[in-house]
Amino acid sequence: YGNRGGMMGNFNGSQGNRGGMMGGNGYQTTISTDLTGSDYDEAALKAALDIVLADEYKARAEYEAIVETFGNENPYVQLINAETNHINALTRIYTAFGFAVPADNGDDFAVLPSSLETSYQIGIDAETANIALYEGYLKTDLPSSVERVFENLQRASEHHLAVFTAYKTGDTTGFVNGCPMFDNND
Repeated sequence: YGNRGGMMGNFNGSQGNRGGMMGGNGYQTTISTDLTGSDYDEAALKAALDIVLADEYKARAEYEAIVETFGNENPYVQLINAETNHINALTRIYTAFGFAVPADNGDDFAVLPSSLETSYQIGIDAETANIALYEGYLKTDLPSSVERVFENLQRASEHHLAVFTAYKTGDTTGFVNGCPMFDNND
């Protein structure tokens, strides 16, 4: 992936350390717990976090089930790592607020496709729904540090959608190890 690191590596170019999709130091190191000016009290924020975390758990469980069934196929190994990074980003918010992190029950909701080919459409549908989920929350006044994490996670889902679309159409030109090479403006 060169200097950028692709989906999950570091980007240390002229735009600063962006951390690829979810890796490196792409997130600020401190999560502010100041809810002033947001649409959320602690209970509402925890409820929102529980919803998005459950979605990330489900995605990771599906990708793990696909690897277990079909082998280490691209792009699933990379996506498992990405989903783990998404979960870690969200659990940092739980920790900052002193919220209990819900148990990972993604296996209860994971859908195992009948083939790799059908898995791509399932991924397209799941990432489209995930983007819409984050978009809904981003239309509200989230605490600023939570908003940044949600924006990063939504952007990551947009990249995942592009990956699934490319695999479905068979056009993975420009991919390295199952990951697309995005330009510096993504």
